[in-house]
Amino acid sequence: LTIAQQTIEANSNDARALSFVGLFHSRLGNFSDGETAMNRAMQIDSTSPDILYRSAELYSIQSDTQKAYIALAHALRRKYDFAELLNLDFSFIAREPEFLSAVTRKFEDQWPIK
Repeated sequence: LTIAQQTIEANSNDARALSFVGLFHSRLGNFSDGETAMNRAMQIDSTSPDILYRSAELYSIQSDTQKAYIALAHALRRKYDFAELLNLDFSFIAREPEFLSAVTRKFEDQWPIK
């Protein structure tokens, strides 16, 4: 948290650092501070897959499943990153059918594999 905060002090428009500050605050139970930092990150760069994944993790930790699925769906549309889906922050929502629906890629057009 300290390193991310120092990065923001040096560059207040560092959206990636802000997203991590938001995530770290949420992990510490400071949901309001976390959401404030994440909202600022999204204002700066709402199209970055990395920031969208951090946003989905933040809302998963906060048990705001609807916002988590929306952010995750946006992140996956920008960049499907299987490693991101293994993040433990998603353990709060990973057993829900909506999670499986959000992360499942459609392969009908690619079948059979040749």
